[in-house]
Order: sequence, then C-alpha cells, then structure tokens
Amino acid sequence: MSSANKLTKPTVPFSEAPWIQGLPSSIFTSPSHVQLREWARNWCDEVLIKLGSKYEAAGVITDDEAYQRAAKDGVLFAFATGVHVDPKIAAIAKGAGVGLPAGIKPEEWNNIHDYIIWDELNRCASPVLMGLVGGLTYGCGPIMHFASDEQKQRWLPDIFSGKKRICLAITEPLAGSNVANLSTEAKLIEEDGKKYYLVNGNKKWITNGIYSDYFTTAVRTSGKAGDSAGISLLLIPRGPGVTTKQMKMLPGGTSGTTIVEIDDVKVPVENLIGKEGDGLKL
Repeated sequence: MSSANKLTKPTVPFSEAPWIQGLPSSIFTSPSHVQLREWARNWCDEVLIKLGSKYEAAGVITDDEAYQRAAKDGVLFAFATGVHVDPKIAAIAKGAGVGLPAGIKPEEWNNIHDYIIWDELNRCASPVLMGLVGGLTYGCGPIMHFASDEQKQRWLPDIFSGKKRICLAITEPLAGSNVANLSTEAKLIEEDGKKYYLVNGNKKWITNGIYSDYFTTAVRTSGKAGDSAGISLLLIPRGPGVTTKQMKMLPGGTSGTTIVEIDDVKVPVENLIGKEGDGLKL
C-alpha cells in the first residue's frame, strides 16, 4: 500500500477532522489515530474505490479480492470488534494470523479508532463497504458478546481470516421492526442419539445474505408469532435446505440484500447462542 500522506488541508470547509483543518482538537490526534486515518484513507482509495466501480457495474460483489484484502489487512477484525478489543478475542484473532489495521495494538484500540475507520472507509460513497462488512458487523456481534468460549474458538478464526462470511438473519416478511412477530420455527428433535433444531421459515432484507456462509438467526423455539418470549439465536451454516435469493435494492446490489429460505434444516444444539428463549436479550 502506498505510504503517501493524503491528510492535507482541505479546500472544502468542515470536510475533515478539525486537526487536519488546523483547528483545535483534543481527541483525534494521538499518534495511533493519525496513523490509522492515513492508513485507512489509502486503503479506501486502493481497495474500495478501485474495485467498487467494478462491483457496482456488475450489481453484486463478483469475487473475493476485496474481502480477502480486508481480512489480510485487519479490516474485518476491526469492524467486528467495534470500540473495544477483548483480550480473549484478540488472542483468537492472533491465532488466526490477524491483527488490527495499521499495526494498531489491540490494547490501544478505542472508540475513536472505530469512528475513524468508519469515517474514512465511507469516503468511497458506495454500498460496496456495506457489501463487505455489513453482515459481519451485525452478525458477529452476538458471537463476540454472548457465545461460549468453545463457540468463539470454533467460529471466529474463520470469520476474522475471511474463510467464512457471516450475516444477521432476523427480519421476516411479517416481522421487520417488530421482531417479536417472527415465525421462523426451530423444533428440538433427536436423531441417532444427537439433538438438533429442525428449522423452517423465511428471512427477508438480510444484508450480505447472498455472500454468507453463516447466518446468525433468530428463531422461535416456543410460543407463537407476537410473543416476546420463546425467541432463540442459532448459528445456521449454509448447506442443504438454505436458499438465498438476492433482492434488488435502490442503493445498488453490492450490499447483497437477500431473502433467505430455510427448509427442514437440522442445526446442532451446540449452535445455540446463549440460552434458549433469551434471543431478544441478545
């Protein structure tokens, strides 16, 4: 990546962080903040803007080039972790060969770093960014905060390293902002001494669903549509019975907004995140 300094004083007023404009600033100017902003600006130009026009013309992200670059350069890890890096999560990422962008140490990363990377990468002014990290940002959060240590070790290395993509599958045709109205059903069954959830239902407006290997999915394990109780969270891997259909959306197709159909999918009980019935709390 080019090391050219692009943080020059802007010609458009108030279009940059105050310190770049020569104005007083107390929170954006630590060495690691300056380092990250310059790094992210170059990354946006060299990856998002360079590849974004190709993806937008196709109406979908057509290859893994940008995503694998995001994994290698720590962009996926940064968006997944948010404003704070838990030491245990940092250790999992390190084991997968992944660090934070610009060589920032996990213990240094804070809410300002998170703001900066969002601010700079959105300079691409394209849904391509959400096509890369939208599903990850939404779908990885419940794992980071509520999954067991065993589940984190099982799922996160492949997510951080770009081997697997993830999204959050909650909304349905009749359950948008009213999540309690969801009806996707998960029945507990047992076969050959093993317990599974048999899942049936439809999800709609799922960001990055068309690209994803994992679906962090809200399901109804008890009760009926409209009940706030009885909703659980499952990690459903792509496989037989999981069908994805891309939706045409006004901002463009690269966000990968999707209808997800789930038909008689057997999900191991080990993929339950948190406790059964606690889905709305997560």
